[in-house]
Amino acid sequence: MARRRTELEPDLIALCRRRGDDVCVLLVQEQGSRTPSRVVEEFTCPPEGLESRILDARCGRVLAILPSTATLVRTVHVPSGGTLQVESAIRIEAESRLLGSASAHRSGLGLIGIEGPTPTGLIVSWPDGLDPGLPELAPEIDVTWIPEIACLAILAGDTPTSLAAVIDGDGSTAAVVPTPKGPVYRATRGIPSTSPEDRLRPLVAESLLGEDIDPSTVEQSVRSLLSGIDGRLIDGALLIPTDDESGVDQLVDQDITRFSGIDAASARLLLGALAASRGDNADLAGLRRHEHFEKPSFLGAMTHRLSDGRTAVAIATFALIMMILSPLAFSGIRLMIMRSKVDDLASLEERVRRVENLEKVYRELDRQAWSITKLLGDVSNLMPEQIELLSMTLTHGEPITVMGVAKRDADMSGTDIVFDFNRRLRESKLFLDYGPVPSIEQPDARGYTEFKLTAVLDDPLRPVQPRPENDYAVLSYRDRRYGPVDDDGYLIVDPDARQERLDAMIARGIDLSKPLPAMEAAPSSSSEAPSSSRADAGSSTPPSERTSSSSSRASSEETETDIADARTSREPSRESTRSRDRASSSGRDRESSREGGSSDGPASRSSIRSRVIEIPEPLSSEEIETLSNAEAKARLAKIAGARNAPNATEEQKKALKDEWDSLLNRIRETNP
Repeated sequence: MARRRTELEPDLIALCRRRGDDVCVLLVQEQGSRTPSRVVEEFTCPPEGLESRILDARCGRVLAILPSTATLVRTVHVPSGGTLQVESAIRIEAESRLLGSASAHRSGLGLIGIEGPTPTGLIVSWPDGLDPGLPELAPEIDVTWIPEIACLAILAGDTPTSLAAVIDGDGSTAAVVPTPKGPVYRATRGIPSTSPEDRLRPLVAESLLGEDIDPSTVEQSVRSLLSGIDGRLIDGALLIPTDDESGVDQLVDQDITRFSGIDAASARLLLGALAASRGDNADLAGLRRHEHFEKPSFLGAMTHRLSDGRTAVAIATFALIMMILSPLAFSGIRLMIMRSKVDDLASLEERVRRVENLEKVYRELDRQAWSITKLLGDVSNLMPEQIELLSMTLTHGEPITVMGVAKRDADMSGTDIVFDFNRRLRESKLFLDYGPVPSIEQPDARGYTEFKLTAVLDDPLRPVQPRPENDYAVLSYRDRRYGPVDDDGYLIVDPDARQERLDAMIARGIDLSKPLPAMEAAPSSSSEAPSSSRADAGSSTPPSERTSSSSSRASSEETETDIADARTSREPSRESTRSRDRASSSGRDRESSREGGSSDGPASRSSIRSRVIEIPEPLSSEEIETLSNAEAKARLAKIAGARNAPNATEEQKKALKDEWDSLLNRIRETNP
């Protein structure tokens, strides 16, 4: 049965130490680097029940104390000096003594008092064949080990003045012996039945002699260090300074003297292990039974396998074979499927080849074909209106040649107009980068400049999108030459109204289905015609609006007033009325030509008869703000004809203009 996965807490640490036949465990919850840890539980259990107790507590990390019987300990003393020099000297000495022959995950180096007068190095190694005393735990639990001598070194301090030792019941002994050159760290195995003093005496004497102490003073120093140890022993197994001196009482939030689940000696050693894992020598608390390898991801595992030369060669060979055989295999499978589905494969293949050949032919024709009509339209659309075209030569595969005459404008010479034409052609990107090459003659007496342009096509199928003001689909040649017309087909005479109409047409663009703002032609500023001419003009009124009686002047004026009032309500028949107005206008022009012997040209159509137009009452800004989009457009159409009414005063015109601007803003705001 698969083991149920348990979510473990990484900040919950189990501190373990083997004592006799049982294991002493102290569960602590880390609160932060400067905050005492919270003691969760302390208990004693057999080694085989340790894993279940830890998993039940959801503990994700175990820090176990490695007994002295499973470790090799060496001490290194170097002269005082700079921190970097002292650390380098200790590491070099450690490599030469022990670490060079030990596995990295089973050895450690501690630097003690390197800034003091007696720098000391603690070298610890865990040989492979020595049992730590605890069974292996589940792989999801992170288990690290710390030597017992490292815990004792934390409890003794960096510069100890008294003897510190751990006297275990199985005969192992760990001791920190103070000497003039610094502390000496020892771990040995003795006779379990002897007294603590008898087990420590030879160890202390050997440590002092090893530090070149005067042999005559060794015996006295041994007696001084061993005096009163029976009274200082904690639980008969631990010999350390007081808790205040070691500082272990500050590591947890409880008084260590009140621990009831574990013995006092094990409690202090476990807290020493916790202090070592947080201190400068935390590497001593990172020993592992087996070397720790990070489990790579699928991509990482594949990369690692490919880094092997033999594996890479095998994969490359397999890939090469597959590249050779795969097309053959797929072609064979495809042929089998086609034979099973198609009866006459040869005829189908011949048809496919014929279609492919036709595609190639049409593709080549598309590449070489020129749309002559498109090119003529593009060049004509890009040509300024001041240019009179003489000839244009278009031959497939040959440069385009344009010959014409540029007529001098008000502020532009013929040469400037030709260069403007050249710029438009170049910006259209129909031709190569260097653009058309012009050949310009000197202007003649009339100010006409003959020119000749030669250009090489680069992309004849490229769609040309000129600016709206230069597009003849937006502004026709008639609009550019004579000016725009109003809704009734008459030329607009007022310069402001004409420019407003042109701006509206440019803003509309090529979408001719979009309506323009309503506008009617303003009356001519020329003198009024005589009464006979007015009577003739009245006779040219469209038939639908003529009065039945033309005998008197008053009835004629009344008829004209009725016509002006009725024009705002003739929207459904605008097209028919517009044609009738144009017909009457042309008849009126012919009649005036016969009588006066002269004509004003296209602009004379704006000199229509005087009309009396109703001036609507202006709306306030508050009333305009309440109008909907449709109401604003209707109001705009109503005041369009009254803006330039001949019977309007200057104040009324100004009020109508302000209302016109407000209505336009309202329409823009309410547009969906």
